[in-house]
Amino acid sequence: DFRPQRPNGSFLLVGPTGVGKNELAYATSEALFGTEQRVVSVDLGEIAEEANIIRLGVCPVPGTNNQYIEGLLTSPVRRDPEAVILLRGLERAHASFYPILQQILEHGRMDDAMGPISFSQAIIFVTTRPRREDLPAGEIGFGRATQAPHEAVRRHLEKTFSSELLEEFNEIIELPALTSDAVRRIARYKVEAVLQRLHQRHQQIVVAENVFESMIPEEQVQADGAASLHRTLEDRLFNPLARYLLAHRGRRAIQVEMIDGRLQIQERPRRSSVAPS
Repeated sequence: DFRPQRPNGSFLLVGPTGVGKNELAYATSEALFGTEQRVVSVDLGEIAEEANIIRLGVCPVPGTNNQYIEGLLTSPVRRDPEAVILLRGLERAHASFYPILQQILEHGRMDDAMGPISFSQAIIFVTTRPRREDLPAGEIGFGRATQAPHEAVRRHLEKTFSSELLEEFNEIIELPALTSDAVRRIARYKVEAVLQRLHQRHQQIVVAENVFESMIPEEQVQADGAASLHRTLEDRLFNPLARYLLAHRGRRAIQVEMIDGRLQIQERPRRSSVAPS
């Protein structure tokens, strides 16, 4: 790298609600470090007012000489220089934050009351959500490879942010709207991760495909993509399953399916070990 002081990677993720912008940062942390706990997540809506930008760095407690308030951004990076940083909602931040972000991307540093902090070992994801009217018509779903932004989205970015800031990102990546099939595949992936943990406790649980089809209707996907997926799975699948497991502790083989529009959880019949005569 001819500019080693810059972050290890910086990416502007563009897309509507519920397409996985935040999830991409957590997946990167999982892939690199084996855990999502290395993500430093900051909601930029918290610095919508210029006076709140100081909260990003360590700052002294008013009226004291040696007491400090931890910075939302700088303190976690001091503790873990290789953090994956997720800055959510760039369009909600006050415009005074943009030069600070540009300095981090270009020079890999930010100063606060404790001195300079280096971002050279960090990976930075910044998300932004264009208005619906700024998105190109006829978006292609999750099956399309993630790509550079459409011309209409690029024009929107250039009207909202300076070209100097945009040029400092290694990549600007558009994440298109998800299809229903894509959201159901994501749901299946998340459910299988939970079922695998239960399998390690000798509980065999099978969730039928019609459960996902019923829980994730097309209109929900059109409204918010996968944004409410965790809540849907918790309320409509994991909580009923947890109650069943607590009430039937001795059952190890369980079938979950949707029958007549209702979730049915029951013990699976055991296969006979007696060979037919």
